[in-house]
Amino acid sequence: IMGELSVLTGEPVAGTYRASSYIQTLKIPADLYLEFIRRNGLYNNIKRTHNNRLFLRSTWLFGEMTSYPTQNQIAQQMNGSVYAQGQTLPFNGMPDLFLLESGGLELYSDGKTIETLSNGGFCGEESVLYGKSALFKARFTKESKGYHIPGDLLEDIPIVQWKLLETYERRLRN
Repeated sequence: IMGELSVLTGEPVAGTYRASSYIQTLKIPADLYLEFIRRNGLYNNIKRTHNNRLFLRSTWLFGEMTSYPTQNQIAQQMNGSVYAQGQTLPFNGMPDLFLLESGGLELYSDGKTIETLSNGGFCGEESVLYGKSALFKARFTKESKGYHIPGDLLEDIPIVQWKLLETYERRLRN
């Protein structure tokens, strides 16, 4: 579907689409599309998924060479949470990546700060890579919003796996 965001937001399409081969298209009037998704209770889910996908594309981890279907699958299954300053990031024992949208997060081990994360930063890579509980603890330095992404969604994305491994090794050295 092309132009979906412009229908949802009422803004003009931000780019140009160019076919790489012969295609046939079906043009759906915006008001008909909106009526269909509202009548079927899909509006909020489509808008949330689209916003999540835009956020994923803005991050270092997911911004390059991650296909649209893969981004869409992650965007549909990521769960947002808000955390207060001073709160620690809970670890549920399952492979889970936490992706920070706004706020601040401090990773520490044995009382020593390893890294301070800002928007687009992530943690929990060791649980995704090795299935272990988090080696690093994480504490929010201000009110923050972020997303939990189930680790199994990331298993078959080589570029993401490589970046997770790179980050994990760098943090271990620190």
